[in-house]
Amino acid sequence: MGALFLVPGLVELLPGTWNDTIGPYLPSNAANAFMTVQTESGALSPGPGLAVFAGYIAVLLAGAAVQLTRRDA
Repeated sequence: MGALFLVPGLVELLPGTWNDTIGPYLPSNAANAFMTVQTESGALSPGPGLAVFAGYIAVLLAGAAVQLTRRDA
């Protein structure tokens, strides 16, 4: 969960071209792509934005399921 808050801040430290390339695929920007009526230039369109955001959710849920099975007696 902390990665969702740490990664966007760390991406800001990267050079500008890397930030422009990686930025649209961050969870907050991907969710913004399918939640807004008018998308910004350089942002993902609604379909890919939803797919990227759903991918983040799936990875987090899979990690939570693994942790639950390991720690639950």
